[in-house]
Amino acid sequence: MPDWLSALLDPGALAWVFGGTLLATLARCGLRDARAAGRALLGLLRPRFDEVANRAALSRAVTDFERRGYLCADLPPPPDAPLAAALDAYRRSGSPQSITAYADANRSGREQRHARAVQPFDHAGELAPVFGMAGTLLAIAQLVPNASGDGAVIGGDPSATIAAIASAVLSSLYGVVAAHLLFIPLGRAIDRRFHADEQQRDRLVRWFVQRLERGDRRGDLPSLRDAA
Repeated sequence: MPDWLSALLDPGALAWVFGGTLLATLARCGLRDARAAGRALLGLLRPRFDEVANRAALSRAVTDFERRGYLCADLPPPPDAPLAAALDAYRRSGSPQSITAYADANRSGREQRHARAVQPFDHAGELAPVFGMAGTLLAIAQLVPNASGDGAVIGGDPSATIAAIASAVLSSLYGVVAAHLLFIPLGRAIDRRFHADEQQRDRLVRWFVQRLERGDRRGDLPSLRDAA
């Protein structure tokens, strides 16, 4: 390991800043939001929303609805679970408007879950510099000479003084770096992924409803009696 890199490593300061930040964030948010944040973080590793595959699945569904009716159609659901649920809502009601209502209601729930998932990262971004400063104060406190039992003052060891100063500086550095290069960027990455997926999903829902309504106006969607 290069000397410059080893000089930037302080296991004690790292444990204090990251451990304290995570514990304080957990205490502030609770286990439920912490689990939501963990699932959202893992979600960044999953493939992005596939608009092409979902559009193709919905297009096949429209074609089958036109030929066989919405109750008799039997097609694989779209890859996206919310779109598949919206498609099931249409099959139960036969009304294109039910897709929009169902999608809007479920989007509201997803937005609430997303807000809970992002909040721990925002809190961690706020708390990391605080624990960095607290680590700095603890390291500085080590520089204060202690009084011995006989009243004599014990001077500090120069190497220990240098180590305490380095720990004080690194604690603040770890807090700032953890906040602005880890916790806050992760929260923003989750936020960007969520809104990008929602925009594509909403665009597909509107397109799907328009296709169904156009078929209804033409009279292309057969009734259940005709499909049977």
